[in-house]
Amino acid sequence: MEAITENERIEVIDRATITIPNKDKLPLYIHKGSFQATTPYVLEGWKNSEDLSKQDKKLLYKELMQWNIKLLDIYTTSNLEEYNKVYKTRELEFDKANYVFSEPNTLAIFHSKFKDLTALSNDLYKLKLFANGKLVSIVLPYELPGFKYVPKVKSEDSLGISLIMFFHRKQKGLPLEIIR
Repeated sequence: MEAITENERIEVIDRATITIPNKDKLPLYIHKGSFQATTPYVLEGWKNSEDLSKQDKKLLYKELMQWNIKLLDIYTTSNLEEYNKVYKTRELEFDKANYVFSEPNTLAIFHSKFKDLTALSNDLYKLKLFANGKLVSIVLPYELPGFKYVPKVKSEDSLGISLIMFFHRKQKGLPLEIIR
């Protein structure tokens, strides 16, 4: 399987022009420097996670490729229990940050066409660190971080998926887990 090239994507952007009368007379406030903002919730996120930039990149890559296989299995077998387990932290923090309460996941999250997916070749991916080394993911050229699965047999009806995700390690010795 080959990675998608830049020329295979078409981006359509509609730019609207907005005219603001007397724009130069509107008040403007510029704050340079840092500021303290408070939120009514606390997200642990990855602030206390291990610094992955100090870890062996080959081992991180290998661990991410194990996630690649695990996630493909979850989607091709419609394993709701395992899905809920691996996405739990991500979903809880998303809900808290966005003031929503998600409904429990159901088997409806798995499209019937997911059963025929296959992973792209591991050698197409490159490891990339984010958030000052606290997050890690896998990237393909011209794609967002995460894994991409394609249909085993391509047709007009076939369906692939891209899972945009980032991993962190809560503590030394623990496995990587999905955080975003």
